[in-house]
Amino acid sequence: KKHKKNRFLAYLHYMDTHVPYNAPQEFSQIFGLKNGLTLNRAEFKTFDIRILTEMGLSQEKKDQLVDLYDGAIKYFDYNFEKIVDNLEKLGILNKTIIILTSDHGEEFWEHSGFAHGHNLYQEVLHVPLIIKYSSKLPVKRIQDYVQLLDLFPTVLSMAGIKSNFDFRGKDLISSIYNNKKVNEETFIEGILFGPEKKGILKD
Repeated sequence: KKHKKNRFLAYLHYMDTHVPYNAPQEFSQIFGLKNGLTLNRAEFKTFDIRILTEMGLSQEKKDQLVDLYDGAIKYFDYNFEKIVDNLEKLGILNKTIIILTSDHGEEFWEHSGFAHGHNLYQEVLHVPLIIKYSSKLPVKRIQDYVQLLDLFPTVLSMAGIKSNFDFRGKDLISSIYNNKKVNEETFIEGILFGPEKKGILKD
């Protein structure tokens, strides 16, 4: 609101979708979660769930965790909507670049694990990347893989900022307008815990 007449950058890092998924209970109840559960929001850590998994965590409790996670996503969505609505009320929505993304996904036992940082499967790697710039960009879906490294040169390009940086990422605008493939290969790694893993995704 203070900078609506000037160029500004707002970086918002939401942590709602991280353990312990402590969004207000009513958001998880949308997905069927009931009160009085063994695993309540804000009362466990990732390590706890990994230990319980080794001990034989029941499917019912796994489903409860998924409900808590879905509720946390819904809570984020609810708050993000407020930001977009405010940009519209301030009259600057159509000239504001909005980027929504994530640094990782979550595994819910698709490959016997929980959380993130331990494998290179799609449930952890495949994250949303939504770019909205109503006055400049067409509405379309891009199927190709891109990397978070690509965001920096893309933002500078959209903002019309010239630079002499030696980018490791690539400007995604050509892909948006010309259906041109940006990355022939994508580098991936998992280094949070366990054996360090690295990989290349090609074609």
